[in-house]
Order: sequence, then C-alpha cells, then structure tokens
Amino acid sequence: MVLTLHPLHANRIGDVAALRQVLEDAPAYSYLVKGRPPLPTDAGDVFNDLPTGLSVSDKLVAGFMYNDQMVGFADVCKGYPEVHIAYIGLLIFAEKYQGRGFGREALTHIHTLARSWNCRTLRVAVIESNTRALTFWKKKGFDQLYRKTFKGYIGDAIILERHL
Repeated sequence: MVLTLHPLHANRIGDVAALRQVLEDAPAYSYLVKGRPPLPTDAGDVFNDLPTGLSVSDKLVAGFMYNDQMVGFADVCKGYPEVHIAYIGLLIFAEKYQGRGFGREALTHIHTLARSWNCRTLRVAVIESNTRALTFWKKKGFDQLYRKTFKGYIGDAIILERHL
C-alpha cells in the first residue's frame, strides 16, 4: 500500500466533490457522531470550520490518494491549542478502505507534516460513540487528556494526545 497526500482547496470544485464523496462513502461516521446521514454541506464545513484564533492558512485539508483515487482525507491545524501542537480535526476513509492499514499510513504522513511545522505533539478529539476510532488512536499511542462537549455531536469528545 502506498498512500500519497494531496492538499485540497475549498475553491477547487473537484476537491470539494472528492471530499464530499469520501464522506458519503463513510456514512457510519456521521450516524455515529451526529446521529444523521452525511449532508452535502459537510464537505464545505471541513474546509471552513476553524478553531478560535486560527486562520485558513493554519489548516491543511489533505486527501489520501490510492491508485489515483481519493480514499480518505484529514484536516490538521497547525499550532492549536498551543504553538507546538498539531490538531487533527478529522481522519476518515471511505468504508470500503477501512481496516486495511490506511489509517496507520496516513498517520505517518501527518507526523511528517507536524514535524515540518515544528510541532512536537499531535492532538485529536474523538466522539465517545465512535469506539472504533477511539481504539485506533489508543493503539497508536495516544493518551486521554480530558473530555469535552461539542455542540451537535452525540456524546462527549475525548481529547487524546501523543508526543512525536
């Protein structure tokens, strides 16, 4: 398996459509964390939702390509909530590509990205109802820091962190 990372941009229609397709091909995620199917507007939200104090230039949305097809994507913010932390907003793969080792390979790309930003730590929030994702992050060495409620999600977010 060889995944390549491809930066995505909200102003490129093809990028938005490809991101939307991944979300539509992973409906279990939306049901698990929001209690509803993926909406057409969810793709735009990935590009536009930013933590307080960050700008668009502090966020990378990147597709993971396999055999010239986008099979997943991640959004990662630089310097949130502290300058030395890279925050993973979402790492997701179309359901037919889950469980094949792509997450592990994508995490390697994210590590490289975080190091290029001079970040020393990765942080991620996982909605507690998404037990499969929680298991993935814990197996990758992430430790729970705390829990937090996010509006619009089912259950609390579990905030996890791992030093690079």
